[in-house]
Amino acid sequence: MSSAALAPDNSQANSREDVVVESCKFCGTPVPGTYYRVDINLACTRCGKAVRHERNVVFVLALTFGVVAAIAGCAIYSTIAIVTGWNLSVISLLVGLMVGKGMMAGSHGSGERRYQVVAALLTYVAVSLATVPASLSYAVTQQVTAESEVRSVSQFTTPQVADPLMSIPSRIHPVKMNSIRIPSSLATQRPRMRLAVAIGVLALSGLASPFVVLAHSLSHGLLMLLILMIGMRIAWKTSKGNRMPRLYGPFAQEESGA
Repeated sequence: MSSAALAPDNSQANSREDVVVESCKFCGTPVPGTYYRVDINLACTRCGKAVRHERNVVFVLALTFGVVAAIAGCAIYSTIAIVTGWNLSVISLLVGLMVGKGMMAGSHGSGERRYQVVAALLTYVAVSLATVPASLSYAVTQQVTAESEVRSVSQFTTPQVADPLMSIPSRIHPVKMNSIRIPSSLATQRPRMRLAVAIGVLALSGLASPFVVLAHSLSHGLLMLLILMIGMRIAWKTSKGNRMPRLYGPFAQEESGA
């Protein structure tokens, strides 16, 4: 037999190696083992982890900006309610726009589904919690007004005496919010614990406020929920942004057969 017939054929082995050993589309290094997919592009372990870290950093920045926008929207909502004495639900639209724009400012215009979910939730939280300071301000105002009226009446109906107990009638009690119920054991707890429980009760009361209003007034509650849902929808659409590359993996490279 000729030497050409005895020589090994390496063309199939070389072609098999060219197919199996691919290169990372980002750094160009071969990827013989574990790999990632960034959309349809192959990525090595180092580049895949770098893309994941960058995505997490961008999301944290967007979340931070969204929370700041939600706090600002809550402050605007509660301030207007305190000053005017009216619960203007239409401000929910402004809050939703602020939250969506804030998240897009933090992510530099990039977004995906989780950004939209977070923006809608932040809008609901900001709007519902805005009722807490407004309700507390209304309660304090009512208490001060009631005490001043009783004092003005007592000046004309009772003689001036030196006893300080006669200056404030014992029937005057602070105005209480019906949705806030503080446990009776709260008085026996430490001051910091009492403060934490009070804040928790107020927060839960605020989060449930749209449905509390619905239970008391069907028409007003439905209108408030409708406007709130529109505000959440605005936040959802505003925070859509440009599609970010999707990361898949890690995957194990299949070994080539003999």
